[in-house]
Amino acid sequence: PQGNNITGSWETITGAYGGSGNLTSSTDLDHDSAAFAASYTFHSGVYKAATKTLTGNLTVNAPTNPIKGQVATFTWIQNGTGGWTITYNAVFKESCTETTTASTRTMIQFIYDGTNWNQIGACLSGI
Repeated sequence: PQGNNITGSWETITGAYGGSGNLTSSTDLDHDSAAFAASYTFHSGVYKAATKTLTGNLTVNAPTNPIKGQVATFTWIQNGTGGWTITYNAVFKESCTETTTASTRTMIQFIYDGTNWNQIGACLSGI
């Protein structure tokens, strides 16, 4: 039966997994590439990065299970229609102006200080 606990010999995985489906490689643990949903919660206890193709406006909720010092990288891709906006929860402190141009992407990184997720480095937008 499937549960929320993981054990096994592949890179000695142990502990809880908050997602669904099968883990097949280390990429699954590092990167969330699940389908777009208008409301998104980054599972920081599971992933280091996320990529989403926007097909509507996106609200990014406060991440779950953050660890102080953790870095998260987000890549937001505008679909062929474009014009989609991104709204972050108040725990994200960012100054990025995300592109809304069709078929372009924005990459942004945050570091968790124990309270907030602070933007680090430049925001790459329109790439």
